Amino acid sequence: AAEWKQAGDGTSPLKILGRGRGTVVISGGWTIGDAAAVSCERLSFAGKVAVVKGRDVAFRNCTFFDRSGGGFEAGNVSGLAVEHCVFAGVTLDLGKSTGVRLGGNLHGFEAGPAVRMASAEAILHADYSAYQDSKRCWQVGGADRSLAEVQKRHEIHSHVLVPQFARDGGVPRLVN
Repeated sequence: AAEWKQAGDGTSPLKILGRGRGTVVISGGWTIGDAAAVSCERLSFAGKVAVVKGRDVAFRNCTFFDRSGGGFEAGNVSGLAVEHCVFAGVTLDLGKSTGVRLGGNLHGFEAGPAVRMASAEAILHADYSAYQDSKRCWQVGGADRSLAEVQKRHEIHSHVLVPQFARDGGVPRLVN
């Protein structure tokens, strides 16, 4: 696994982008120690991604998958955005992050809640996502919440979708 101890200085945005038509796969896990104004876009992560702490961090149009179930873990990030991402068989763990924006994500995790967080107050905005399990969408402070419960305050336009994935070069691709 790769470790990046300090990512970005916060004065100018740092972007890590996939480009062209090909799929960019980062294998073996990735840990970012202290991130400031960092954005990752159009990347596929075949291992656990962990942002230990930081501010103004964004993951957009990314795919997270790992046969060991690593997923994405944000320990303590202020101003985290996770938008239009695919979680194939892994969770999104927000830890103690704050000011979180979630939108348009596809959660294909069947072994438990798709999104985990310490407190629902962490969420600034969450909507337009798809969840595999309507009974266990979020886990807040250790308690599972159904989509109906979550929709009382967030995820108004979100819905249930049982995703079917095919592997394209080892990377999950939605087929339904």
